[in-house]
Amino acid sequence: TMIARPPPVSKALAFVPLTAPCPRCGAIVQRNAVRERHLMAADLHATTDYVVRFSCFICPDHPPRERWFTALPADLATRSHYTVPTQALVLSLVVGHKMSLVHAADFGRTHFHLDGLTPPTVMRWLRDGCPTDEMLAERERALVERFSGQLAFDEVYSGGKALLKATDPIVGVEVAYEFVDGPVDHAAIVAFFRRLETRGFQPQVVVTDGASVYPAAIAEVWPKAKHQSCVFH
Repeated sequence: TMIARPPPVSKALAFVPLTAPCPRCGAIVQRNAVRERHLMAADLHATTDYVVRFSCFICPDHPPRERWFTALPADLATRSHYTVPTQALVLSLVVGHKMSLVHAADFGRTHFHLDGLTPPTVMRWLRDGCPTDEMLAERERALVERFSGQLAFDEVYSGGKALLKATDPIVGVEVAYEFVDGPVDHAAIVAFFRRLETRGFQPQVVVTDGASVYPAAIAEVWPKAKHQSCVFH
């Protein structure tokens, strides 16, 4: 029996301020135009497309080819058709888990619902060093600043491997991924939680799917956080 694939999900995001500081000189610049683009994001359940509207600016104090900039946050400020954290996740399969480019692209299409992802695209990201450490660090700073105080966790399994995902359900963004090559036990969950704690996430509420590995790990890392199951479970 074939399992029907979930329908694609489209999420609308808007970053359209009237003014913004020039990243080169700091001058406050008026918006020149509003544009739209589509970016794909890794998701455990369905193909996910971000429809992003954003402001464009032109700073007159710079040479013609250096005047243009946008108001996009760090995780969306990329020339790729995939979000910055999605690129980082796929590259972790190659760098951290020693997958070939072919297997990483196939894994991305099959498990992360990244339709159209190809080995040459992964190779280009690897060659260009994209996303950079600076891009990821800037994204993390922005996520902590916007953090709602709630974290939701989910996991998916495939052939002895698993993907853990942390989401801020109020802001509506994926905070972090962790690819686990082996069992998802207490130690794996605590390591994932510690990584988030180190980066500044101190949730007041943690939401999970009811899996037995979560309660003890939450009590160990975030003892003051309230734990609840998601609506579905």
